[in-house]
Amino acid sequence: MLLKRKHVKKHVKIIWSKLRAQAPLLIGLVLFVIVVQLVYPPTITRPFSWWAGRFVGVSGGSEVADSFAKTLSGELLVDDQKRPVKPEDFGTSIDKQVLQKDLVHYPVWQRFIPLSIFWPRIHSAVPKQVDADKLESFIESTTTEYFTPSKSARAERNTENIYTLIPGEGGKSLNKEEFQKKLNEVNLAKPISIQMIRQTDAPAIGDDQVKQAIESTSVASFKPLKVEVSGKAYIVNPDLAASWVII
Repeated sequence: MLLKRKHVKKHVKIIWSKLRAQAPLLIGLVLFVIVVQLVYPPTITRPFSWWAGRFVGVSGGSEVADSFAKTLSGELLVDDQKRPVKPEDFGTSIDKQVLQKDLVHYPVWQRFIPLSIFWPRIHSAVPKQVDADKLESFIESTTTEYFTPSKSARAERNTENIYTLIPGEGGKSLNKEEFQKKLNEVNLAKPISIQMIRQTDAPAIGDDQVKQAIESTSVASFKPLKVEVSGKAYIVNPDLAASWVII
């Protein structure tokens, strides 16, 4: 038992002596890594950096933002009509200044931690900025483009003073508030797809209103009408009275 203890102590001494011999080398290596981290360029991303699903390690923050901005595109789907659209069309763009700061963020206190330069950095958010005037202009032009006016119901009269109903047609339009909300919610880190369904606008004059007017102005609803002109009395028959009424 005593021999085993001596044997263990002997091995511990050997290991300790080796560590002491290598300590200057290890300390020097750690200091070297810290120095490298301290002088690491503040405008370059760390080696293991990802942003919006793509590898951006050891890249300039501004270059990454510029290259990503060029790839931004999507589609606008209104009912079943599809057309390409870019964020810049509705005044939305990457906030490059904020993004660059986020990509190359490497605080001093972390630089003093050995090997922190190799910590993986995963960025998911894409900061954006919005030009309010351009956004408003896009909403106005797009809602105008997809606007279909409604047609009021009307009545057509034939030679026998009989009215026929010409049904009205509902219009179609985009809800501006809903459209603006969807544009504001666009996430630049994901494929851009804006879907809108146009609302139906009722005509100003509906079919029932015209039907009621037709019924009230039919020949059967008129009685012979007595009219006096310059002391003379005239009898206007229902057909003639009905012809005087315009719907």
